[in-house]
Amino acid sequence: MKLLSFVFGSRGFFVEKTWAIGTINLLSRLDIPYEHLERDQEGGLYFTVPSYKRRLLEGAFASEGITWELRDLTGIPQIFQRYKKRWGIAVGALIFVFLTAVSGTRIWCIEISGNSKVEDAEIISVLASLGCGVGDSYKNIDFAKLHNQFLLQCKDIAWIAVNMDGTHAHVEVRETLADRHEEDRAISYNVVAAEDGQIEQIAAYEGKPQIAIGDTVRKGELLLSGVISYGETGLRYESAAGEVYAKVIRDFMVEVPLKTEQKVPTGRKTSQKTFTFFQFKANLFLNSGIPYDFYDTIYTDKQIYLFDSIALPLWVKTGVYEEYEMQQITLTEEEAKTLAYQEYRGRLKETLADAQLLEKTVTAALDEDGVYRIHCRLYCLANIAVQQPLTIQENQDESMKAEQDGSENH
Repeated sequence: MKLLSFVFGSRGFFVEKTWAIGTINLLSRLDIPYEHLERDQEGGLYFTVPSYKRRLLEGAFASEGITWELRDLTGIPQIFQRYKKRWGIAVGALIFVFLTAVSGTRIWCIEISGNSKVEDAEIISVLASLGCGVGDSYKNIDFAKLHNQFLLQCKDIAWIAVNMDGTHAHVEVRETLADRHEEDRAISYNVVAAEDGQIEQIAAYEGKPQIAIGDTVRKGELLLSGVISYGETGLRYESAAGEVYAKVIRDFMVEVPLKTEQKVPTGRKTSQKTFTFFQFKANLFLNSGIPYDFYDTIYTDKQIYLFDSIALPLWVKTGVYEEYEMQQITLTEEEAKTLAYQEYRGRLKETLADAQLLEKTVTAALDEDGVYRIHCRLYCLANIAVQQPLTIQENQDESMKAEQDGSENH
C-alpha cells in the first residue's frame, strides 16, 4: 500500500470534530484505505487516502452532507506538480522509474551472514568476479556451479549458499576451522622459545625435551623436539606440545616531551558525495581537491531505502573532511609526569598479561633534553613455549636422524 501511495500519490483530508466518527464509518463502509490518521487539539480529524480514491470520497462526503477541507498532495504526483515547469527533473524521474522497473531481474543488495574472520567485502568481491554482484542479472546464474567456483577461490570458506529473495541476495557462509590448512601441511611440530630466558619448569605433553632446568635459552631455540628416534635407524614424528616456564627480562620505555605538537580543530569542514546506482558511479561535486592542508577524513556509505523498508540499488558515499591545525604546546613537568604514568600503567598491564611478576625496577626523571622518561625493567616467570610447524619431506629422514643423534651426543 505504501508503494502504491507513493507512485500514484496521496491526498490529505480534514474534517471537523462533528464529522469525525461519521467519516471513519464512511471510510470503512466504502473500503477506502487511509493513513496518517491524526486528531488536532479541537478533535478535528486529518488523514490521507490514495489519490485515485479522492473522487469517490468527495462524492460520498457530498451525499452525506459532510463538509471537508482538501489538504496536501504527496508522492510522485506532488513531485511533478512542484517541478512542473522544470521539465528536466520530471524526465529524470521518469528515467529513474523506468530503470528501476527494468532492473527487477538484477541483484540490488547482497547481505552476508555466518562470517566472523572473512570480511564481507572479500566475499562480495569474489561473488562479483563470478558474475553474482550488485547489478548482475540473477536469472542466468547456475547457483550450484557458483557455489563450487566460490569455494575453489576462497579457501577460508567451507560452505556457501546464495538465496535470492526478490532482488536481494542473502549469502550464508561457514568458515573453515582456524589454521586448518596450515595443520594439514604440517606433519609435526617442534616447540621453540618465544623469548630469551632461564629455564625453571618443564612440562612436556608430547615430544622430547632438548633443555634442562637451569639452562639459558635464546629466542627461537629448540625446547621440545617433535622428531623422536627409536632403534638404530628409525624416526617418528610427533606434534610436540608442552609448557616451559622461564625467568625472563622484559623492558619498556615511556617518553613524554615537554614541547610537542597537537591537532587543534579549526571548525571548518567540507563534504563530498558520490552517488552509485548498481555499478555506475557519479560524483555529486565539481572539484576533487580538498581545500585544507591538514584534515581528518570520515567516510560513510549509506544505502537508500524506500519507506525505510525497501532497499534500493542506490548508495550515497559521503566523505567529510574536517580541518585542523598543528599547534605547539609546552607542558609543565608535572603535566608530562601525569601523562607518562598514565601510559606506563597501560604498558605495564599489557607486558604482564601472560607472566607472573617476580621483581620490578623503575626509574623516572625529566632529562636534560626536555623529555620525561620512565624506564621499567621487569623480572618475570612466563611460559615461553610456542609451537612451530615442522614439515618433513621425503629424503629428510637421514638428515633429521643425524641432527637428533648429534643433539643426544651433545
